[in-house]
Amino acid sequence: MLQDTALLLHTIYNYIRDFHGSIAQAYQFPHACQKPLVLEDIPPYLLCRLTADTYLFHIDEPIRSILILLDGTCCVEKYSHLGHLYTDTTRSAIQIFGLIEAVTNQPRHSVSLRCATNCTFAKIPLAEYLQTIRSNPELMMMSMQYLCVFFTEHVQNADSLMLDTPYRKILVKLYQCCSGQQFPVTIPYKKEELAADLNMNLRSMYRHMNKLYTTGLCSSQKGKIIISAEQYRQIEEELSDFHSSP
Repeated sequence: MLQDTALLLHTIYNYIRDFHGSIAQAYQFPHACQKPLVLEDIPPYLLCRLTADTYLFHIDEPIRSILILLDGTCCVEKYSHLGHLYTDTTRSAIQIFGLIEAVTNQPRHSVSLRCATNCTFAKIPLAEYLQTIRSNPELMMMSMQYLCVFFTEHVQNADSLMLDTPYRKILVKLYQCCSGQQFPVTIPYKKEELAADLNMNLRSMYRHMNKLYTTGLCSSQKGKIIISAEQYRQIEEELSDFHSSP
């Protein structure tokens, strides 16, 4: 069992280590310049495949496994003290769920996890994961790097919510949803969910989305927000220009 866990984690870490770019980009799967992550040698019992809109776990459930998102996107959901559902930023591979709770001795999940698309996870018993990384410096480094990337993104998102204009918040959100995805990308959120996630009233959301449609930075198809590769590039330029302006 421990050998299988070590094989799986080394397979993931080697894929990350072979990437030529920043650490943050290395933890965004798949890598456009590399072949897809090969999982053929991984024992099937360590892999879990779920369809869109399936919940992997719910808030307050006991943490029994470390779950590593290898393919697809998912949403983190939680409730405010007033009982309103809050959907966190879409999470794309790679994500390691349960790691923060494990290293801080929290026995239960503090959020719910829903698949926004079809997803593939590695599912490793908690004790096995911790025992494996404690005995292997490379795998411990992978966990540390992931946590650093995660908290850097968390701080950036918090800054964006406090400091950015509503228009830029939407652009950043759409840009993040496209990261690591094949184009064209269908944004896995309704406008109501985007508004709630960005702490924005629905009327403002519709007004800014109409501006994005008019300027060609995104498209609409059957009520879904669609972004092409060219639109993604234009959004990237828009965010860059916004950031560099005085």
